[in-house]
Amino acid sequence: MILQAGKTRFKLSFSFIALIVLMILFYEEKIIVLSLISSFIHESGHLSFMYLFGDSVKSVELTFFGMRIDKNSSTNLSYKKDIIIALGGIIFNLAFAVVCYIIYAAYRLRCFLILSAVNLVIAAINSFPVSMLDTGKALRCCLLLHFSKESADKVSDLISLIFIIVFSAFSVLYFVFYNVNISLFAINIYLILITILKKRS
Repeated sequence: MILQAGKTRFKLSFSFIALIVLMILFYEEKIIVLSLISSFIHESGHLSFMYLFGDSVKSVELTFFGMRIDKNSSTNLSYKKDIIIALGGIIFNLAFAVVCYIIYAAYRLRCFLILSAVNLVIAAINSFPVSMLDTGKALRCCLLLHFSKESADKVSDLISLIFIIVFSAFSVLYFVFYNVNISLFAINIYLILITILKKRS
């Protein structure tokens, strides 16, 4: 499915539709809607800072692993601005989580409490120093300020690998002592898959 908004093309990939189907099978309808809203807030953060800095977006594709943005080759921002853009989704999620919690505290509407929690979870996962996630991308840009592209890639990939190994060990230990935690395993598999995807791209 392809939509055109100005000069930017938006595309829903088959993998994203498959993700929605899986969510329908395993989660309540309310959780699905709130998760999609939170994901939209997250991606809006990236796009908002891109447009703020005058970055030109050619196309946006929603996939199983998140949003993929293709920029026009004519734009070339500084690494410092790229860091802010990379963290834009986390910033928006945290801000929106605070707003939702304030609304919940004022009116005791449980959906806003859940929405606040979902935004915090998305912000937390994207704070992991993994190459394909927001903080991982920001970390690479920080390294590029001081090192060559080759060195920055090696260091960021090493940090990403170490984190995934530690997180995997934590998931296994949690399983051993507390029987099972599907969420941790799901996040762990997600981290491994996006790392494999990066290696193949």
